[in-house]
Amino acid sequence: MLSVIKIKVLALLEDLRGRMLEWLHSFDKEDGMLEIFIQDHSDRRIRQETMDFFRNRTEKDVVVTATLPGGELVGVTACNEESQFSFTVVHREYRKKGIATALVALKKDILTSRGKHFTSWVAKDNIASTKVMRKIGLIEVDNEKRRRAAGEYIAVKYAPIAQR
Repeated sequence: MLSVIKIKVLALLEDLRGRMLEWLHSFDKEDGMLEIFIQDHSDRRIRQETMDFFRNRTEKDVVVTATLPGGELVGVTACNEESQFSFTVVHREYRKKGIATALVALKKDILTSRGKHFTSWVAKDNIASTKVMRKIGLIEVDNEKRRRAAGEYIAVKYAPIAQR
C-alpha cells in the first residue's frame, strides 16, 4: 500500500521545481532527527500535549515525512488515529511549494482509508494552515478558546462537509 501512496503523492508534486520528493511513511521512534527538525522549523505553535503524543506514538498513528532524493528532510506531518493530536512542519526554505498541502492531504487519505474521520484544529490566526485546510476540501465547523504558553487563542475545527 505504501508504494501506491508514494506514487499518488509523487504525482501531485511532479512539478516541485523539478525535484521529486521521496515520501516515507515512518521513521524509527528512537531516531531524534524528527524531533530536532520539528524544533528547528516549527513556528512554535505546536502544543506540549501534541509533542507528548508524538514522542509516545504507536503504529496506529500516522507519521508522513517528505525528503529530497539526497535524503534531506523537508517536511513532516503526524496525527493520532482519532486526529485529536495533529501537526505539520515544513522546512523554512521549502515553504509555499505545496509540501504542507500534500502532506496533510496524504495524512487525511491514510486515515480515511482506515475508516477513520479526519478533522483538524487550527489557530484562527494561522493563515498558512487555514489555507491548507481549505485546499484539501475542509470547512470550518466549530471554534473554541484555548490556552498555550503564549496566552489564549481561538482554535478553529476543520472537517469535511460530511463530518459536520
